[in-house]
Amino acid sequence: MALARELCGVEEEGDQTLLETLCQAWQQRWTSKLPAGTSPENCQEVFLCAVAFSAAADFLAGQNDGIESFSAGEVTMKREGAAQLAQRAQSLRQTAEKLMEPYTGPAGFCFRGVRG
Repeated sequence: MALARELCGVEEEGDQTLLETLCQAWQQRWTSKLPAGTSPENCQEVFLCAVAFSAAADFLAGQNDGIESFSAGEVTMKREGAAQLAQRAQSLRQTAEKLMEPYTGPAGFCFRGVRG
């Protein structure tokens, strides 16, 4: 949870609750992808990073409210726009997949039967 909070810059309580829920969901999802005989404890550090990165990706993907910048007098504040948030979220998802690949196998690979 702490890593996911750091990745997202979350400080507000409501956002923390959402991020915690996402972490729990991704913990279950990554656990279900592990092969029989492998538990999260077998790959704990990698597992926790993958959970945090996946939860952060989902959190960031839902954060665009359409406001990228505003000005008040001489002060202008800018934040990441929708495209940057989407790109950052995708990068976090890919990193999580690569981290877990030694334990779950390649994400985009499957065998197909060929009739001979």
